[in-house]
Amino acid sequence: KDAEELRVREEKEKQEIDSLPVVTSRELAQAYSANTVAADQLYKGKRIKVRGTVTDISTDFMGDPYVTMQGINDYSMPQ
Repeated sequence: KDAEELRVREEKEKQEIDSLPVVTSRELAQAYSANTVAADQLYKGKRIKVRGTVTDISTDFMGDPYVTMQGINDYSMPQ
């Protein structure tokens, strides 16, 4: 029974992930560069899939991991 419940949960999560909107890291950087408030309304607190090139993997001051992705320039790179 536990294995079946796990399989059902995994399948549901896969379907949810598959249905998420896809945004490129460049589009994300452009949106925030053009208008932070509008970009926050579109993306902040929402689940999306971001497609792009990872340029760095690091940790913040609290030790939490994050990735940096290629953006529109060296100053506008989504993390």
